[in-house]
Amino acid sequence: MKRIRDLPDLLFRLICLCFTALFLVFGLLTEIGTNAANDRAAALKKEIQSLRADNEILRVQCDNRLDLDELERRAEELGLVRCGPDQICYMELP
Repeated sequence: MKRIRDLPDLLFRLICLCFTALFLVFGLLTEIGTNAANDRAAALKKEIQSLRADNEILRVQCDNRLDLDELERRAEELGLVRCGPDQICYMELP
């Protein structure tokens, strides 16, 4: 008889234990997912820094390719001439 009376108490404890284990598993899975997201974010930040550095290098290379002397020489080859002082008009903008 005593076993039958203890059965509801035993079932309650077993159910509580199962829920506790389930909450622990869900908590661990959530933490694992959060850590994975943080790792991806850190990797993306590193990639952004690398891309910014590459962009700066490419910008400097493009700036260095613009040689005004070469541009002036090419313009003379095409028959272009510099503007005379009477051809320059200055405008005041508000």
